Amino acid sequence: MAFSLLLSEHALATHIRAGEITARRIDPQSFTYEITLKGYADTDSQVIFGSNGTLDFGDGTSLVINNDGDKIPRSRLSEDTWVYELKVRHTFPSARTYIVSFREFYRNENVLNMDNSVNMPFYIETVIVIDPFIGVNNTPQLLVPPVDKAAVGKLYLHNPGAYDIDGDSLSYRLVICRQDRNAPVANYRFPHETFPPGDPRNGTTLTGEPPTLTLDEFTGDLVWNTPGTRGEYNVAFVVEEWRKIQGKFYSLGYVTRDMQIIVEDTDNEPPVLEIPEDICVVAGQRIEEVIRVTDPDGDNVDLFAYGGVFNLGATFEGGTNMTTPAQSTFSWQTECIDVRTQPYQVVFRARDLRGGGVSLTDIKTWNITVVAPPPVVESLEPVGSRAVEVNFDRSSYACSQAQFMQVWRREGSANVPLDTCITGMPPGYGYELVDVRAFNRFPFVDDAGGAGLKPGATYCYRFVAVFPEPNGGESLRSEEMCITLPAKVPLITNVSIEETAETGGEILVRWMPGPDIDAAEVVPPYSYDLYRAEGYQAGSYTLVADNISDTVFIDQSSDLNTKDQVYNYYVMLHDASGTAVDSSSTASTVRLDPVPGVDNITIQWQAQVPWSNAVEAYPLHDIYRNQVDPADPDRLVLIARVDAVRSGFSYTDTGADAGTGPLVDDVEYCYVVITSGSYSNPQVPEPLLNKSQRICSFLKDEVPPCPPLEFELSSLTSCEEVIQSTACGDNMFENVLEWQANTDAVCGDDLSHWQVYYSYDGSAFEVIGTSTTNRFVHVMEDNMAGFYYIRAVDRSGNLSDSSNVVMRDNCPNYWLPNVITRNGDGLNEELRPALPNQLPPPPPEHCPRFVESVKFTVYNRWGKEVYNYASAERAEPDIYIRWKGIGSNGEMLSNGTYYYVVEVTYRVLDPDKRQQKTKGWVYIVDSSSDTQ
Repeated sequence: MAFSLLLSEHALATHIRAGEITARRIDPQSFTYEITLKGYADTDSQVIFGSNGTLDFGDGTSLVINNDGDKIPRSRLSEDTWVYELKVRHTFPSARTYIVSFREFYRNENVLNMDNSVNMPFYIETVIVIDPFIGVNNTPQLLVPPVDKAAVGKLYLHNPGAYDIDGDSLSYRLVICRQDRNAPVANYRFPHETFPPGDPRNGTTLTGEPPTLTLDEFTGDLVWNTPGTRGEYNVAFVVEEWRKIQGKFYSLGYVTRDMQIIVEDTDNEPPVLEIPEDICVVAGQRIEEVIRVTDPDGDNVDLFAYGGVFNLGATFEGGTNMTTPAQSTFSWQTECIDVRTQPYQVVFRARDLRGGGVSLTDIKTWNITVVAPPPVVESLEPVGSRAVEVNFDRSSYACSQAQFMQVWRREGSANVPLDTCITGMPPGYGYELVDVRAFNRFPFVDDAGGAGLKPGATYCYRFVAVFPEPNGGESLRSEEMCITLPAKVPLITNVSIEETAETGGEILVRWMPGPDIDAAEVVPPYSYDLYRAEGYQAGSYTLVADNISDTVFIDQSSDLNTKDQVYNYYVMLHDASGTAVDSSSTASTVRLDPVPGVDNITIQWQAQVPWSNAVEAYPLHDIYRNQVDPADPDRLVLIARVDAVRSGFSYTDTGADAGTGPLVDDVEYCYVVITSGSYSNPQVPEPLLNKSQRICSFLKDEVPPCPPLEFELSSLTSCEEVIQSTACGDNMFENVLEWQANTDAVCGDDLSHWQVYYSYDGSAFEVIGTSTTNRFVHVMEDNMAGFYYIRAVDRSGNLSDSSNVVMRDNCPNYWLPNVITRNGDGLNEELRPALPNQLPPPPPEHCPRFVESVKFTVYNRWGKEVYNYASAERAEPDIYIRWKGIGSNGEMLSNGTYYYVVEVTYRVLDPDKRQQKTKGWVYIVDSSSDTQ
């Protein structure tokens, strides 16, 4: 253990009001920390702080503190509070987690929210995590002392002013005061619950409700609304720090503050602080703000500010014994080094000076977020017609500590409003993250990851600078820079569904020659081949039109399912000689999908096309719906226009836009969307309008259907009938399930289908199929056993309760003959049951059924075992035995009668039928052996 005491001036007798332990790592190459124990004590007490305390380092070593002789430094924080500070250097033995704690007898007497406080030790702890994975770390520092008094019937406010020098995120939570590790003090109650519920001594909120004690988990504001009884109370909380590493937050430990709140009766009113609204500033900007304080009683005030910003050059005049109203100026010249994800907290504290009375405090927290300035896209250059070279000049960016550059791209331009509190690229504007690159890896070529950009399209780029953890942070986004790629291939402009049908649908496809095609290189006239595939892009393409000179085609293929399928097309360009030159980008149909709600229907649409369907010039997509025109309810009528740039490709229909009132149950609503897009290329006509398929939906029904009635296995016959009706070679079995629908009025009439559930042994059921009729046939191989139940499903997907469960078992069977004739005629040469596909066909009752294993033992007429066989013990198990009258040693047994026992294990559910033992006899004739 290595430690040193840093001592200062004189000390006096005190008792503990509050305390915490913080730690600062001295050297990143070693595990040496400066541990600071801070205690706040009452100046009137004769108990000396630290006179019998132990500082435990959590590694098997500790420091016993003896404060005789004023060895722990102290200073007067206020007229009734000393603050003691003990600094110890300690080297931990290895990288792991340590609990550093301080424990001392005794707490002061008469703390109201715990029992027998005078005999309860004071205990606090801090967790230090030493882990190479998370890097060097220091605990949060608590800058605001916990010394302000509370008043009956008035808000009590406290904020620890926690500051993390590493820029880690902080969170706050209340904990129970403790007397030792994992040992709470006796019968602890939070201050607002000191007395039994409803007891007026607990007080009320300012609005007359039951009192509350809250700790904001993000800001650290502790609010007691409001104390009800004069006295002393203790409360404890932890300040936990978190670091984001590779996108995941890790806990780095915590600091515990245990503090005492002294509540007094007073008619004094606390001062009132006026501070600015939370702000976000760009690094390099200077902040100058006036902080004001008034006091309802006209008392003079002390005004102070706390926060990590004062280690970064910020200043605040403040003062003591200031005449109210008072004001003071906060100043801070921010720099790039101040950029971080988390806001800086500045805690202002105003305390009135009530001569001879109780002084009260107002505390307010001001959050300042310092963001990085936007970088600049230096230049964009086309690389052919399907790639762009993106350039950035690192020397032009002010914040040199930035680590990476995010490159964002969208098709077409978009106006993204500037808000200094929104860093990075906000969602909803159509930008795609292309790459995250180190600053020294520019320029780079963007070819959409090898897929190629789209010829003729306009692409707009923005940059966002990313800063290293733990401070982290992203810059404001850059201004966009746009480039239009040359179009030397055909440009598809329309893929519009003109007829929605499962077969025989119609799709209009239109294109134009690339406006940048050089006629000297690609000689006209041009011809085209049109290809189609299922899906939004790529797939198995079918040639739907070849060698056509027109630039419009209506696809009316007989197998075109525009109701359920998405299709994409591309066009191949041929020159005057018929030589294939190049192909267009692919373009898909617009797919519309409904999401029904209880009183609304949301429709969502998408398409993958080489132009943008979210452009500022033509942002509106048209929504058409039926059930609007009373004279023609099936006619589609325009009911709304959606701004796709700002609202995306989604619309929720409540009926209000159509002017027909709320949507109604049992009415089918059908929709078509017409999208509007553009290449943002002045050489290409715009807007590009394309229709989706027609899609229909009902409102969502939350009432489940009734379960089916009279569910049964209609194929349930006796095992004798099953055996007699099944040939030896048959191994496929079917169970026919039938049921009755519940037509009771309360069950509804929106039944969609039935789900059939199956389990072999009745434990885990799974859906094996659906049926739109009241019948289902389940076919299985080598099995007919299992459990079934049925559930009804309505058109909204609601499931009924389960039907009754029905069960069927396998029908076991095993037969052996009683003679072996070894005469070479191929008949009865061995003892076995009937074989599959045996000729001539044997009787069905001779066929083995659902046999798992067989044990077969043969005895001669004197009871001596002469042969045994167990199929499960063979390398190649065979349930057919195939005994040729040979003994266990391979000898040929003589003619005569032999007796056997066969034990058969069946694949059945009924345990009583699983194993069956049968005794029988067999006669061997025509043997050459004389031995028996």
